[in-house]
Amino acid sequence: MTAAPVLTLTREQMRSRALAFAQKWRGDQREEADAKSFLDDFFEIFGRDRRAVEAVHEYRIERESQSQARIDLLWPGKLLVEMKSTGKDLDVAAQQAFDYLPHLEKEDYPRWVLVSDFAHFLLYDLGEEVHDYLQCLTPDTHKNAKLFAQFTLEELPDRLACFGFIRGDESEAFQPQPEVNLKAVKLLGSLHDELKKSGFSGHDLECFLVRILFCLFAEDTDIFQWNSFTRFVENSKKDGSDLGIRIGKLFQILNTTLPQRSPHLTAEFRDFPYVNGGLFQERLDPPDTAASHRAALLDCCRFDWSRISPGVFGSLFQGVMEPAERRAKGAHYTAEENIMKVIGPLFR
Repeated sequence: MTAAPVLTLTREQMRSRALAFAQKWRGDQREEADAKSFLDDFFEIFGRDRRAVEAVHEYRIERESQSQARIDLLWPGKLLVEMKSTGKDLDVAAQQAFDYLPHLEKEDYPRWVLVSDFAHFLLYDLGEEVHDYLQCLTPDTHKNAKLFAQFTLEELPDRLACFGFIRGDESEAFQPQPEVNLKAVKLLGSLHDELKKSGFSGHDLECFLVRILFCLFAEDTDIFQWNSFTRFVENSKKDGSDLGIRIGKLFQILNTTLPQRSPHLTAEFRDFPYVNGGLFQERLDPPDTAASHRAALLDCCRFDWSRISPGVFGSLFQGVMEPAERRAKGAHYTAEENIMKVIGPLFR
């Protein structure tokens, strides 16, 4: 199947569309009359045409010993949506959505389940191993499922990162201040600890993490294409065995000007820009990686680094390099400038 086209929208363009969407759909709405238009408009926020990705309104399913049912929207393999009229009980809607799951073909199982009454959103994440998850469905599965995000229509423009998967990305919403810096340190610190346990340490570890921090920030601030680094990590093997080698190659590509790059590069490498300033100049031997490293890095990727000012990168990195037990208690971050001396020019 040919991939559906996606408009190249910046974060601000998507936010502008979301603001207009929220304004348009304020007030009471009825499921029967408005759900289709609402969901089509919702996809347009992200530059997606609902029909182009083969997401189907009123998807019919057959249920044994029950009447035929219709899912409000099914994007096979990706997303199931159950809509209710404004003010209806979303817990009931979630139960209804999860009741549909066993009646789908395995290849159509969605990772994401969204329920909404137009004014409120509940987004569930069934995870990468959705097939295993669905083997354990019970009448109360939705109560134990991971509620990935919960917010109102007015809050939608600030929660767009939750729906990165609509553009082909898997991303996680950003936590509000004041927890953001501590959350960032814990995420990057977990990656640091996993790498150090495998014998990767010293200068190589520090340099590797600074580069990873730049990539995380760059994909969330339009220096890279939005979530391109996350997709790059997700495309590695699930056992993580090729992750270090892939990242090592990416670092080389980032240090290579476009005219000097091989014409045979695949798109996942070719689409990254050249980064000047010397951050990627030094040649590093990549770490040996496993599933634990991939999981820790994906946790970092699913955090919105655009809320982290480059001006605090030095103190943030100091916290990352602290022993795990101190980090768990919450380190005191002082104004350090060593990291900014290296990466500061990249943000001007």
